[in-house]
Amino acid sequence: MASGELGMEDTLYQQNLSVGVHVESGACRAGESYATGSGELEAAIDWMVEKSRAEKLDNVHTEDVKAPHWVRNTENAWMTLPRLQKLSMMGLGSSVATPPEGITAEVLVVKNFDDLQKQKAKVPGKIVVFNPPWESYGVTLRYRLVSPSEAAKLGAVAALVRSITPFSLSSPHMGQQYYTVEDNLKISVGCITVEDAAMMERMQQRGQKIEVKLVMNAQNFPDVTTRNTVVEVLGTYTPNETVLVSGHLDSWDVGGTGGHG
Repeated sequence: MASGELGMEDTLYQQNLSVGVHVESGACRAGESYATGSGELEAAIDWMVEKSRAEKLDNVHTEDVKAPHWVRNTENAWMTLPRLQKLSMMGLGSSVATPPEGITAEVLVVKNFDDLQKQKAKVPGKIVVFNPPWESYGVTLRYRLVSPSEAAKLGAVAALVRSITPFSLSSPHMGQQYYTVEDNLKISVGCITVEDAAMMERMQQRGQKIEVKLVMNAQNFPDVTTRNTVVEVLGTYTPNETVLVSGHLDSWDVGGTGGHG
């Protein structure tokens, strides 16, 4: 390798190392959240643009984009039968609120969508708890995305979904869900811990009646204008070719070092 090539590669390495330090700094501001519609996210975008320009990266700019604006507000869930126990629960993104007094209803636990259909006669008036076995994130994710809509079609009054994660320390795993039903059929939905979902399934198998009170005061607002951040690093040998890398600066409102809080 020629000395000129070595110097060039060393420069690129130092540039990437410097950018990596900034990314780590931005990602590890523990406890902060960058929800869409928040001033914190806009400040994070400004920070990323400033750091990218300071590193003399190419074509640094932002582009306006519309994004959902959902606010969690206060929420809680309690199992009231067969014993009183507070549940670790977080509302899923875009969930509608419960009535102010909450929803108290009997629980029906199902393993998957086939199980839901087999037990559809029991669904009306129930809070349906989805407890699918973990396969992989991509496979199991569908239960978080559409479970509330599938339960609502059969008359459920709310839904709770086992967190989409293989491991848990009584910690719910936040994420987005998407309604596929009309507004008048939308029901409140939250994620619960792996442990609590398994516990309720065992109770149901023993023939115990399970009842949960769910209170969610979430609000859905009109879409807001935020920004995509665009940065280029022109290649040395093939600058006209493109490798696209994407990520996200936003995170859920509950904070943490990952997008899921």
